[in-house]
Amino acid sequence: MRMSQRIDRSQQQLQNAENDKAQYQDGSREQNNPSPLGTHGLGDPLDKESPIVALEPEEPGLKQGSAFLAGNSKKLTKNADGTLTATDGGALAPSLYLQEKMYLKQKETEHLLKAEEYHVVKTKDFNVVGRLRQDKPVVKVMQKSTAQTELNEKFITTECIADRRIKISSMAPRQYINAPSVQDVRKQGQHQMILSAINKKQTFAELINQANAMVTSVLHDPLKRSFNVMPSGLKFGILKSNQSYEMVITMKNEDAVAHRIILKPLSDNRITASLIDMGPVAPGMIKKVSVMIYSPNEGTIKDTLQIVTKADIFKIPIEATIMSEDNYEREV
Repeated sequence: MRMSQRIDRSQQQLQNAENDKAQYQDGSREQNNPSPLGTHGLGDPLDKESPIVALEPEEPGLKQGSAFLAGNSKKLTKNADGTLTATDGGALAPSLYLQEKMYLKQKETEHLLKAEEYHVVKTKDFNVVGRLRQDKPVVKVMQKSTAQTELNEKFITTECIADRRIKISSMAPRQYINAPSVQDVRKQGQHQMILSAINKKQTFAELINQANAMVTSVLHDPLKRSFNVMPSGLKFGILKSNQSYEMVITMKNEDAVAHRIILKPLSDNRITASLIDMGPVAPGMIKKVSVMIYSPNEGTIKDTLQIVTKADIFKIPIEATIMSEDNYEREV
C-alpha cells in the first residue's frame, strides 16, 4: 500500500514537471513559484518529501555537524535556465563537543598568559602601578656578588661528609636530605658497606652514592647558598703617599647555618686586611672586612685578597696607584 502511494506520488510529480517545462518554454513561469523537479525528471534532492531522497541511503560516517567530511559536502544550486549545478558547500560547523573542547583550550591558554603576565609585572622592572620603570632603582639588598670564587677543596675532602645539615620541610629539596647521619658516617667503613649491601636490597654503588650525598650537594646542589660579597673588587685609584686609605668589604651570610671567615695574608706588605668583628657569622647577618693601604713611596699596588669560607674561597682584586705629594697635587 505504501509503495503504491509513493509510485502514484512520483507519477503526479512527473506530470507536474512536464507542465512546468511547458511553462518555461512559453516564458510564463513565475520566479517565486519554484518547481519541485529538475530538468532530468527526478525529484529535487533538496526536497524532504521527495521519495528518491527518502530512499537514498546516507553515506557512511556522514553526521550532522561533522567537520571531518567538510571537503565532501556538495551544494546544489539552480540556474536561471533550470539546470542544477553542484558546488562546494564550504566547511561544515564543528560539533558541539569540538566547540566545547576548543573553548576550554582557549580559556586555559588565556589563563596561562594572564598568570605569566602577572608574575612579570610583579618583578622589580615594573612599578607598583604595573608600568615599566624608566629609572632602575639601585636596591642594595637585591644586588648579587660577582666576585671570583673557587671551591674549598680542603673542606670538601675532609669535613664535608660530617658537616651539619638542617632537615626541615623547607630544606626537603636539598640533595643532602637522604645522606646518612654523622654518627653513621663515623661508624661506617668499606667492610660495613659491603655487609649492608649483602643484607639489604641496595647495591654497593647505591650505598656509596648515599654516603657521598653531602659532597654532591656542595658541588651540584642549585639550592646551595654562600656569602654575598660586596663589592667584588677594590679600586682605590690615585692615592697620596704617607697617608692611610681604607675600604670596607661587606659579607652577608645567605646560608641557613652559621659560617666562619678566614683571611689569608697578603703578599704585599703595604696592604692590611682585618675583620672588624670576630666570631662566626649567623644566617642573614653581615660581617665587615677592613682593607687599608699605607705606602711611604710611589708605586703601583696590585694584589688579590683571599677570603676563605666553609665551601668557597672568594678572590677580591685590589688596585691602587701611589704618588708623591707634588705629583698628587698636580694630577688632582
